[in-house]
Amino acid sequence: MGLIKQIFIITLFLLSITVFSQNNIDRNLPKIKFETLIHDFGEIPFNSKAEYDFVFKNVGKGPLIIKNTQST
Repeated sequence: MGLIKQIFIITLFLLSITVFSQNNIDRNLPKIKFETLIHDFGEIPFNSKAEYDFVFKNVGKGPLIIKNTQST
């Protein structure tokens, strides 16, 4: 077998190991799912308070930890 062919087979083997190991890791991660991603407040009078609750759920298997939030 030629050297290039051996390198190709070894590379394919290493890539397949990486892909399968990542699938096992991803199954145990948290995954956040929002009911809605956008809310339009419309026109808000100056100095008025506006609030909206974004509802979400952890649909993954690992614990979901929220460390920082901000509006844009």
